[in-house]
Amino acid sequence: MTTPAGSGNGFGTVSWWGLSPALDLQAESPPVDPDSQSKTEHKIPELDALLLGSVDGRHMLRTLARAMLWPLRRFNFYVLENNLEAVARHMLIFSLALEEPEKMGLQERSETFLELWGNALLRPSVAAFLRAQASHLSNLVPEPDRLEELLPWLSLRPLK
Repeated sequence: MTTPAGSGNGFGTVSWWGLSPALDLQAESPPVDPDSQSKTEHKIPELDALLLGSVDGRHMLRTLARAMLWPLRRFNFYVLENNLEAVARHMLIFSLALEEPEKMGLQERSETFLELWGNALLRPSVAAFLRAQASHLSNLVPEPDRLEELLPWLSLRPLK
């Protein structure tokens, strides 16, 4: 049995997928300058990336997945979307991708990720996960201190 995802009356012009291949942003950025290491807070070079309307997080996911191929770097992704649905989707996908292995195994997490990424129908277990995460994340949004404590990789402080 499956559950329709987004079975409301249309979503207007909300994009759910980007139109370009996923990029490893480290491959697209200048190489690490050894002198810049002394300027950073943790002595680790940083990569600051501004993503405008990337819609689905594919560039961040690919960059993180390929990080072990490059010298150690701290990432600061700044994401600007023209609708809140895309921001919520980023939060959902990354809360799943960065879930602690003790809470959800790799196989289950992979299947859930693929189902949330591109299916119109969700299995009941994935629909339940989606409802629980949506409730959890929406409760954290108005509480920036609690959000920072539970999801240290995410900051909504710059949002107005």
